[in-house]
Formats: sequence, structure tokens, C-alpha cells
Amino acid sequence: MNVERPKGALGLSRRRLLQGSVAAATGLAFAGAMADPSAASPQPSGLSVGDRAFLERGLQHLAWIATPNATTATGAALPYPSAEQFNGSGFTGPCYYTAGPDDMYSTDYERRLDTRLWAAAQFPAGRQQQGQPPSSGGIVGPPQPGEQLLSPTMRADRDNFFSACFGDEERYSEDLVGWLKQYYDLLREQSPDTLVYNNQWTNEWTDDQLRHYIQTCHPDLLSWDRYYFSRINQFSNGSVTPLYDGTYRYRRLAREGLDGTGAYPINFGQYTQGYTGPAGPYILSESQLAVVPYVSWAMGAKLLNLFRWTWQTSPANVFLLNDSDGRLTPIYDVYAALNAEMQRFSPYLVRLQTNEVSIKRGSYDPAAPKPTPKSQVPDWTAGADPCSRICGLDVTNIGGSNGGLPGDVLIGSFQTLPGLRAAERNHWVDSDGSAFMLVNALTQPNIDSTSSTGTGGRSIDTRQRIRVTLDLGAEESRLAHGLYQIDGGHSHAELVRLQRAGESRFTFDVELGGGRGALFIWS
Repeated sequence: MNVERPKGALGLSRRRLLQGSVAAATGLAFAGAMADPSAASPQPSGLSVGDRAFLERGLQHLAWIATPNATTATGAALPYPSAEQFNGSGFTGPCYYTAGPDDMYSTDYERRLDTRLWAAAQFPAGRQQQGQPPSSGGIVGPPQPGEQLLSPTMRADRDNFFSACFGDEERYSEDLVGWLKQYYDLLREQSPDTLVYNNQWTNEWTDDQLRHYIQTCHPDLLSWDRYYFSRINQFSNGSVTPLYDGTYRYRRLAREGLDGTGAYPINFGQYTQGYTGPAGPYILSESQLAVVPYVSWAMGAKLLNLFRWTWQTSPANVFLLNDSDGRLTPIYDVYAALNAEMQRFSPYLVRLQTNEVSIKRGSYDPAAPKPTPKSQVPDWTAGADPCSRICGLDVTNIGGSNGGLPGDVLIGSFQTLPGLRAAERNHWVDSDGSAFMLVNALTQPNIDSTSSTGTGGRSIDTRQRIRVTLDLGAEESRLAHGLYQIDGGHSHAELVRLQRAGESRFTFDVELGGGRGALFIWS
């Protein structure tokens, strides 16, 4: 069974590197590394199209925006961020979801952005289905013979067309699967390097439906949306079980891959929250905003997509990055910080693939402490994941929220992505390298959930100290190389100072704000 899609011509020689997405832009390197991080890598080999796209472009956090000059059905202008605002946000590219004068693209807007990368959702324009809730913009038929999916201006910049989400949140049907396959095949002919996929809301399609879709259409990505936090979803126990479950489910299906055997895994990712849902205005806390990206990265996701960047809607203030007058809110600054942190992880995580995931569950209810809810993610047990070598985890709440009780810690382990050549690994990962990521998944709402500057749910309020015990067994030779920590607070990898705790055991401590994490990699 041949399941490999055409590789296209995705090479550094014909694409300008996205600012901050690869080694040349981050300057992040292991102490003492001899390789020149600014040297362009040769075109990757032995990788899927998706893996190669992320290797070149880095981890992605796109943002849905209206195409400049697009209007509503009543003729009202749709608001969108200025180029200056977008450049300061750290989002890796606009994801256009409307059609303007240049179709789902804007030549003038792109020229004013620091990055030329762009994407499209509810693609192609004009296929939105009507009267079939809950779909928000779906595919209603196959492409026409000889149809050109890209306008002339889009074709002129297709080298920077990162991804196309065909439709959005359609109900599953056999017809839809057949149409998507035709659209994917057509765009692969017309823009070979653009990643293709469809988006669902979590649990909209069953596992069997998703498997049939994957094995028939061969998407480059799986994507879903769920807006975990709102006035009615605050998760006061500090454990966001729906986030764990949805991410773990799509991770499992993506790992099964194009033929269901795991031989051809694909990438996956989910939407981040710029929207508070139909229940009405609700201001997310910093820990709530951070936990979705960090849980995604720890489980191996490489794509995030903000829904969405707009304002002046009814009811007012259901969107988060601007107030109803268009002024930026503090949430803009939180996302800018998270996107900067993503760029520090990016050169490593694009060269790694997910191995195992587990949760050390915390507690809640200080009056009668009890474990946080169990999820689909397995509970962490000592020695269950040889790749991480973690045999002990002791968690202390030092932020004071959750009544001082320890919250969840998510553990994700990684191995070097198969198929990377030595020059592509460079100094970032070893050929047989391993890594693990720890996420302080304790989140809390702000005490005042209507305030953009509220307290109670900030990362500092939900901070935890994690003591990690490693059992290296017969691998003490690894100490000659070292364990390095990469996190959002440092511009380069830091050597972890391990304390001997037994014949082959070593410990170290790490402090993480609520929702945030750190990557640890042997080199």
C-alpha cells in the first residue's frame, strides 16, 4: 500500500526562512555547541511533507483574521489587527477566513508583516454551507473540472502558503470524505508544499469516521477545536480533563497515521482561545491561556491556531485580544509571551516525535483533599516510560492557589524524529536522542473573571516546584554529555545540575508557573 503523498519541492533554496522559526532565527543553542546555527540545512529527506514543513518553518501558532476590506453580509467592515499589532504578537502567520479583493489573501497586508507566511481556513472561498448547523463553513460539493483554487495573487505567493483548512466543522458524511479527497489532490497539484487538512470540534467525528477519513484522504494534519474555558467551564479543581482527553485522542489517531498501522504518522494540533463562547464575556486567566499550548506541545502537537482575532461583535467582548473599541487587552501580551516561548522550544520540538504521555494527578478541595479527575491519559507511574528515565516526581504548590494543594503535572517524552540526516539534526538533537517535557497543568480562574488584570489564576499564583528523580541505570555515561533544560524564561539551553541520590539515581528541581512547562533533552 503506497500511502506517501508527493513530496513537492519544499527547500530552503526557494523559501525564505520564517523569522524565529528555525535555528538561524532563534540563536538558541546548547552551551559549547560547535555547529553554526545560521548555516542553512539542506533539503530534508526521509520525512513526511508535514514533518519537513515544520522542520523548515518551525512550530506554528497561526491566528484567524479577516481579510482586509472583507465585509459581513450586511456590508459592515470586518475588523482585523493592524500590521504593527500582528508583528508584535508573535503569531507565525495570519490564517485568513474571509474573502477580500485578493480572495483569501491580501498582498498589501502581507508586505507589511515581518513574516510572509500565511494560511487559510474555511477554504476555498464560496464553499460555506448554509442552514446546516453546527457547521460554520463547510464543503458542499466537489471541485469543478479544471477549477483553479488559488487566485492570481495567491498563486504568486504560494511558496509561503503554509496550510489550507478545507471547510470547518462539517458533519461527517461519505460524500464529504470523497469531496475532501478531491480537493486535497487538486491543491497538491496547484500548491504542492501547502499542508491540507479539515477541522472538527472535538468528538464531532467518531474514531472510526476519523480513521476512514485519514486513510482515504491522507491529510497532512489533524485539527480540532474546543474552547475549554468560559463562564460555565472554569474547572475549579484545577484539572482540565477535557483538554487532556481531546489532545490525547487526536494524538492517538495521528500516530496511527495514513494506513492505521503507525508506519506513516501525521502531525496534529488544535485551536487556542481568542473567544469566550456563547455563554457571554469571560476573561481567561494567564494559567488558562498557557495550558492549552503547553499541553499540546508536551503531547507532540506542532500546530496551534487562534480562533479568532476580531472585535466589535455582539454580545460585546466575547473576543479577547481587543476590547470593543479595538484597543489591545492584556491577553494580547500573554499570547505574545507564549509565542516567544514557543520559538525557544521550536528548534528542538520540530526534530522530536512524541513517545509517551502520562499525568501525575494532583489534588483539590482543601477541606477534604481528593485526586483530580482521571482522564484518558494514563496515570504516571515510576519506570513506566524508560525514554524519560523518571522514577520519582514530588510536587509542591508554591503559588498558593488551589488551597495550597499540588495540582496536575503532565509528562511527555520524545525521541529524535526518524529520517533526519546529521546536518538536519545539527546540534539540536542526537541521532538516538531522547527528551521529556514537564508541564505544570494546574490552572485556576481569576478571582474576578471579568477583569483582564485579575489575580488568582496568574502563572505565579499557580506556580509549582517539581522534584524529579532520574534512574539512569547503566546509562551513567550520559552524564558526560549532560541534561539540558529549555524553557520560556531563558534565551539558551541551561545545563541541569543533577544531585546524586543513590547508586544510579539523580535529582533536580524545577519551578514552573501554572500552565507552563520546560523541555529537558540529553545531548
